[in-house]
Amino acid sequence: METWLWILGWSLSILSMTGNGFIIFLVCRRWRLRNKTNAFVVSLAVADFCAGWSAFPPLFVCEEITGCDPTAFIANGVEFLRWLFMYASVTNLCNLVLDRYIAIVRPLSYLTFMTRRSVFQMIFMSWTIPVVVVFAFLLNWLVFEEIVLFKVLISISMIFLEILPSCVLIFCFGSMYYVVYKHERAARILANQLRFNQRFLFRIKEKAAVKIMAIVIGIFLLAFSFAIRCSFIYILKDGKPCDDKEYKIPLLVLNSVVNPFAYAVFKRDINMEIKRYICCVICKKKHHSDPIYENNSFILRNYNI
Repeated sequence: METWLWILGWSLSILSMTGNGFIIFLVCRRWRLRNKTNAFVVSLAVADFCAGWSAFPPLFVCEEITGCDPTAFIANGVEFLRWLFMYASVTNLCNLVLDRYIAIVRPLSYLTFMTRRSVFQMIFMSWTIPVVVVFAFLLNWLVFEEIVLFKVLISISMIFLEILPSCVLIFCFGSMYYVVYKHERAARILANQLRFNQRFLFRIKEKAAVKIMAIVIGIFLLAFSFAIRCSFIYILKDGKPCDDKEYKIPLLVLNSVVNPFAYAVFKRDINMEIKRYICCVICKKKHHSDPIYENNSFILRNYNI
């Protein structure tokens, strides 16, 4: 791999780990952020953090040790580790989008459906499914060594962890956008009748969530379109590798990088907490510097300097 690609890859991995690590730290640190939606946010941030960590750093070690020979144990181990966290990111993203879909499209049934138990079950399944799939790949590679079984597993993972999530995300986004459009239209009509603009409320409560989903889903579809292409190539061309690491892996890591910045910009409670945290850091620095300045001013005044 070329030097510029290593620089880009390491930069994306560091951004992914830094951004998602900060989101995890922020939500776990503040009690006011510990709600049902942010539980999905933290689970997705953990998956994205691990996805950024497992993308280029292990690949770099693999290149330095064995040149990432496909027959080497470490090369396959790096591949399985990367896809474990990439698929975990997919399932956790589906959970987050489903949570927002129910909150916007079916708000009356949100509290009855999204209980603490159901949130825990959804997060548990979002991690269990990728682990089971990758373990099946690993078992076939170590024990059975069947090409036909490997193609079957690739087909299953492509359908249920790549194509189906893409369709679900598109459907949920379209439904949320339609509901927000109807709400804004109703607010506009009411504002014209009462000569009072009420669109601001809908922008705060619903449109921000749709903006988050638009950015996150757009990057997801772009990244996983190459993964779907690679799966098709492997199935249809008798196990021929797709040789697209140069752009597939950076796009998959970019998908993990975008999520924490989307929360920071558009998710209101996290946005406010980030601003509050930055203000606290600035105030602490100023508080530490003020006594020195006051003591120096007191000495200068006493000595008439």
